Amino acid sequence: ILADDIGYSDVGAYNEYISGIDPVLPTRNINRLAQEGMMFTDAHSPAALCAPTRYSAMTGNYPYRSRVPGGVWGSYAVSAVLPGQTPIAATMKAVGYRTAFFGKWGFGAEWYDDSGNIIAPEFDDTTVDVAAGIARGGPVDQGFDYSFNLPSGIQHSPYAYFENNDWYPLSIDSVIEPLSAATHEPLGSVRDGKKGDSEYDSRDAGPMLASKAVAFIDDHLQTHPDSPFLLYYSSQAVHVPHTPSESLDGQPVQGATGISAHADLIHELDLQVGAILSKLELEGILDQTLIIFTSDNGGLDKPETLANGHDSNLGLRGKKGSIHEGGHRVPFIVRWPGVVVPGSLSDQTILISDWVATMYDMLGIPMGSGDALDAVSILPVLAGLQDENDPIRDRFIVQAGACCGDTAIRDGDDILIYNYGIQIEFYNLASD
Repeated sequence: ILADDIGYSDVGAYNEYISGIDPVLPTRNINRLAQEGMMFTDAHSPAALCAPTRYSAMTGNYPYRSRVPGGVWGSYAVSAVLPGQTPIAATMKAVGYRTAFFGKWGFGAEWYDDSGNIIAPEFDDTTVDVAAGIARGGPVDQGFDYSFNLPSGIQHSPYAYFENNDWYPLSIDSVIEPLSAATHEPLGSVRDGKKGDSEYDSRDAGPMLASKAVAFIDDHLQTHPDSPFLLYYSSQAVHVPHTPSESLDGQPVQGATGISAHADLIHELDLQVGAILSKLELEGILDQTLIIFTSDNGGLDKPETLANGHDSNLGLRGKKGSIHEGGHRVPFIVRWPGVVVPGSLSDQTILISDWVATMYDMLGIPMGSGDALDAVSILPVLAGLQDENDPIRDRFIVQAGACCGDTAIRDGDDILIYNYGIQIEFYNLASD
């Protein structure tokens, strides 16, 4: 489960761990994962921005190894995954897993123009025939048997859903058309003139993605009862626009926290996690399932949220997009009955992309020459075989966001920040 823009202390269990008091924004379902699994206190995204991290989380490689070393691309760009690099979904599919993707894709893909030619015009959708669907480079071309996705989440065009490569019309009256920021509801939820489904409503994204994920589990158990599955759930929450749904599974969302729309979306994310947990539990397979929860980068600093008592990056300097820890230190929780000790804590320094190497290790299969080059297996940590005083990884690199700006190298407690190759800041995190 990959959340979007969820900070280190957006999860109630982390907030309480840092502050020692009950959080104003409890996340009961995500907290359950922590109570019944292992909570990592020093996990980081490889970038403080979503697109480059998503590449790393699928390949186990640093963002600079992608097609776009700077790390940002639009919905209509050629896939960031280069030839010779194998997404972990394709690896798991090859060894018998049925694989499914739900939510924000964020890798780029190629499309059709009005004449049926395959094109990739970066951020420009004027020449794209969105209704014709994804031509190549989408989830089904990167190892997923099934996909229900928003190519760029809810923040950019196309404002439409795709089932596998096909456009998924939201009603029989749906058409793909340029949407108006001034009139499309909810106001401010789309970029003016950008293409989308005429019936698109960003408030519906969370409930729709959760219901599709639950439906996949149902279908899998009926049609492939003897096969394992990989469900990669990439939530739209809590990226802007902050347009929480009215409810999810009968539970109020909009206005439920009394804090802000941003906080309501954190609550909605928790309900999405709860819907998946409930389905696994109902089917009797929750305790046979390895669950990982994390985020693509650090949290936001929304004034209304802060004013009403919730800090997404409590105790950390910076926020999403920052090279300081608030930009890339994230929650990382693993629930794995029979392997992970319930309620355990690890201070091991890890990257969220280390899950890729962990899957190779768990499955006992060799990596390709272009795969998981910058990931380490945390399986020994999960299984209690690694001494906490023996680091599982020596060092890592993290980038602030797009292009060639702030980057940092962390080695133990030392972190060196540089900009365009010029050293600009140095800290020892044990003392500062």
